[in-house]
Amino acid sequence: MWLLWLYHYYTRGGNVTFYQKIRERLLEVLAYQSNRTLLITIPEFCSEYNNIQNCFGELSFWEAYWYRASGDLRPYFTGSFYGNTDVSRNAVFYENTLEVIRKLWEKRDVVFVAGDGGRFEMKPELFDGIHSHKMIHVPPVHAFEAYDTILDECLKESPDKLFLLSAGPTATILAYDLAQRGYQALDIGHLPNCYDQYLGTIVAPEVLPNVRKKG
Repeated sequence: MWLLWLYHYYTRGGNVTFYQKIRERLLEVLAYQSNRTLLITIPEFCSEYNNIQNCFGELSFWEAYWYRASGDLRPYFTGSFYGNTDVSRNAVFYENTLEVIRKLWEKRDVVFVAGDGGRFEMKPELFDGIHSHKMIHVPPVHAFEAYDTILDECLKESPDKLFLLSAGPTATILAYDLAQRGYQALDIGHLPNCYDQYLGTIVAPEVLPNVRKKG
């Protein structure tokens, strides 16, 4: 779940009105009551793996974040329970076997929605067990600018397909909208890059460029 600090980050010198719309949609998602068909997730308060230890003195990154932001965010947490957003970070590989993770989409017809030339990689280690796949490419940055077009393209697909989304805050909103229309969608974030992080080949997904160089 992309929290409110994302709005403040993006609006530094950006289009305040445009990103206000993202903020409004994210607040709509956050206010939704999780149930059997749609699970809203937030970061752990003190993740053992998806964290930077001693980032602020003795406090890790997420300890410091929640300590500073909890007062401002508390009014928005109206749900009775939330899932753990670290399911799409490197922590998931420490806490589950690769076989268990792959079963989420094993033998399914999958639609990937990801940035064109962005960070997402369809790694065989994760995805070679799917039955079929289609890729819907979106802008690798600021995908929300094309949101209506992206949603329309997704709705052309069969509700029997599984959507795996990797498109920043746009993916969070898209997963919510698709679920409301009877589709199954997972915002998998940086999951393939986090697998590389788990293997130790990169420090973190965020060190990769938003747009990969071609050639």
